[in-house]
Amino acid sequence: QEWLQELLLSRATTSQGIDIEGPGYIAEDFLSNLLKAASTNSSLQHFRLVVDGLYDHGGPSPNVTTHINSFLTSCLSLKQVEMVGCKVGHFDSLQLPSRQFDTLTLTNCDQNFEVSDPTFFPAKNVSVFNPVVADQETFIQYLEALQRGLPHMESLRLRVNVSSWDGSRLGCLENFLVAVRSRQNLTDLDLDLRHGDVHLLGVEDISKFGQMVLLKGLTLNRLGPGGLHSLLRPILNASEGDGTREYSHQLESLDCKYAHLGHEDVESLLCLLKLPACRLKSLGRRWEFTHDRVQVLGAQSSLHPLKALVETVRNHNVSLVEAPVFEGCARDDIESLSFWVRMNRACPNRIKLAREPALVFALAS
Repeated sequence: QEWLQELLLSRATTSQGIDIEGPGYIAEDFLSNLLKAASTNSSLQHFRLVVDGLYDHGGPSPNVTTHINSFLTSCLSLKQVEMVGCKVGHFDSLQLPSRQFDTLTLTNCDQNFEVSDPTFFPAKNVSVFNPVVADQETFIQYLEALQRGLPHMESLRLRVNVSSWDGSRLGCLENFLVAVRSRQNLTDLDLDLRHGDVHLLGVEDISKFGQMVLLKGLTLNRLGPGGLHSLLRPILNASEGDGTREYSHQLESLDCKYAHLGHEDVESLLCLLKLPACRLKSLGRRWEFTHDRVQVLGAQSSLHPLKALVETVRNHNVSLVEAPVFEGCARDDIESLSFWVRMNRACPNRIKLAREPALVFALAS
C-alpha cells in the first residue's frame, strides 16, 4: 500500500478536489500528511468530509481534526466545503475559518456557534440539511448565526423537521423567516420546514416570498391547496399594476415538491405562464392536482389541469424548457407537455413565427 499512499499524497498537491469518507478507517499519519500536502495546493477548490458516526465514533481524531482546521484556514484556493455527520463549532471539533467560501454544505452536522469564530456561516451559497441541535439554547444560537450570515449569502437551502420542538423554538424559526424574506440579496432559496407532516408556512407567509423580486430559484416543499396561488399573487398583481402585463420578477425555477394544487393554484400558474415577460424555465417535480377539471379563460368547456397547462404552453409560453412531473395524470397529456417544452428549447421564437401570415410553420417531433 505504500505506493498507493505516495500516489495519493502527490495527487493532493495538484488535485482540484479531495473527498475523505470514514476518517476512522484511515491511518492517522497518512491523513495528517495528506492534509499537509493539500494545504499547499493552489488549484484545490473542493473539500468533502463524510463521517459515519455509527462506526467513526463521532468524527476524526483530535490530531486529524487539528490538521483539517489548519487546512481549511491555509488553503486559500478552496471554494467549496461539504461536511456530513460532523461536529462543527465546538471546543474540540472542526471549525469554520472566518474567510468566505463560495459554497458551504452541512448535512446531519452537530453545529454550535457558542465558541466558534466566525459566529455566522461564511459562504455565498449555504446549504444546511437536517442539523443536529442539542437543546433550545443551541438552536437559538444556530438561527442567529444563519441570520447574521444572510447579508453575505446569495443562496440558502435549509431543510429541517421540527416535529419534536416546542412553541418557543417555532417562534425563533418564524423570526428567522421574517429576516430571510427581508433580504433582497438572495437569488436562490430552498426551504423544507415541517412540524411532523405539517408545513410551517401559512398562506400569508408564502405570499411574502413572492415579493422577493430578485429570486431566480425558489423551492418550497409540501404546499397545500392555495399555497401556490398565494405565492404567485404578488407577482401577478405587480404585472397588472400599470396595465402593461410586464413584471420585474426574476423567477426562473419554481419547485414545489409534493404540492397539492387547487383551482386557484392552477389558474394563477396559467396566468403567470401567459405573461409576455415570463422567465419561468422549470417547474420542478411531483405536483398533484386536487381537482380533475379547471375552467380556462377563452375555453368553451372546462379542462383537466394538465391539459389546460399543455394548451397554455402551446399557445402562449416559450420560457418553459424543463417539463414538470405530475402524479396520476394521463400519459398522452404528459407527452404533449414534454413536446411543447422541447419545442421551446429548439425554437424559442416559435409563437412569434406562427403569427406571421407569410410563413408556413412546420412542426416535427
